[in-house]
Amino acid sequence: MKKARVPSGPILSMKDIVKEPQFVERGMFHTACPPGSDHQVSMPAMLPVLSATPGSTRWAGPELGYHTDAILTEELGYTLEEIAELRKKGAI
Repeated sequence: MKKARVPSGPILSMKDIVKEPQFVERGMFHTACPPGSDHQVSMPAMLPVLSATPGSTRWAGPELGYHTDAILTEELGYTLEEIAELRKKGAI
């Protein structure tokens, strides 16, 4: 590839990307704690990373299932009774 002057580079896994010095130095990852946890997780930063207004990560997002009832009732038209039945069956 180099001999043919084809622009190329390594294909990295997510595990490798978060350790890649260039990405780390450029601040392309932030850490935050998921709700109810003291364990920080690494996640992509707000992009593009701007010097004057770099953005930040304030939280890791809602708990799993936080929006389930709202999506089922408001978006999909399920009744509360139907949702209760889905929970009883272990579907949600």
